[in-house]
Amino acid sequence: MRVSKPGYVILTVGLFFLSQVKSYANETVLDKPGIRMLAPEFRLEDIKGSTNKKAFVNLSSLKGKFILLNFWSLDCLPCLKEMKSLDQLARKYHFLGLRVVTVSVNGTKEQIRDYYLKNNWSFTMLIDNQRKVRRLYEVDVIPLSYLIGKDGRFIARLRGSRDWYSIRMRKQITQYLQDTHD
Repeated sequence: MRVSKPGYVILTVGLFFLSQVKSYANETVLDKPGIRMLAPEFRLEDIKGSTNKKAFVNLSSLKGKFILLNFWSLDCLPCLKEMKSLDQLARKYHFLGLRVVTVSVNGTKEQIRDYYLKNNWSFTMLIDNQRKVRRLYEVDVIPLSYLIGKDGRFIARLRGSRDWYSIRMRKQITQYLQDTHD
């Protein structure tokens, strides 16, 4: 069977990300990849903007920070379940340079803002209703998260819901923050 160049590139990128995650008893332990690709630039609306003055966030504005980029949906129960642990992680590690940025792929700005305010989340929540960033980041399942280093390069891609505040995840995040904090 012959694989075309675009198919080969997608297969290679997919295998790269697949090789970066090991599962241990429903917990995820991350390995450092050998080759780290640059995360694509994006610009999305922040739900904190007012109705008459929109606020936007660019990925490049977060350079120098360790980013946990999480794609989710209002109608995805596993997505909603992991939000509390994302918030705990964001609150605990903000001072070390961690930025949790969530990207909603459905719902109106009002629905998403209401959900955000009702729960008093501390992380950044963006809207991708046109799904441009979802396509750019090849989000084929939600929730889907990326860890992006301070240099703007991918560290890992994680599919599915998880407890971000578990001991094992906090140890991994702390290790990455220390490795990239120098």
